Amino acid sequence: MGPITVHNVDLVVAALAGLFNQVYKRGIEISAASKFLWIRQQTPVIIFDSRAETCLVRLGSKLNGKYSTYRTEWLKQFTKREPDIQSACAQLVQVKDFAPTDETVATLTSTVNSRWFHERVFDKLLWWNGI
Repeated sequence: MGPITVHNVDLVVAALAGLFNQVYKRGIEISAASKFLWIRQQTPVIIFDSRAETCLVRLGSKLNGKYSTYRTEWLKQFTKREPDIQSACAQLVQVKDFAPTDETVATLTSTVNSRWFHERVFDKLLWWNGI
């Protein structure tokens, strides 16, 4: 499998979910596939989670069980909140003393300013509010 891009991410996640189903016979495993691929590459993969899905529906998203729709709606909601997430994450450098001991200010700053980190913060917001 080559690089995952914004143009092929939906197909790659669906294909891996289908392979998981062939091997494990548990149904289409979109959640597992998206999590596995996120670990591999982060952006542009959006992690599918049923609790996050519940929160998205509460926020007004119309979902149809397809990863591509979930990802589109997730990105719409993320875009609305991205400036606030970026601002909050930038302030995390001020609490460097709570970071791993080998973390430098430069690497911590790089991490908290990265797109993948902002996406994971939003994932957590959805997850915590999806109960």
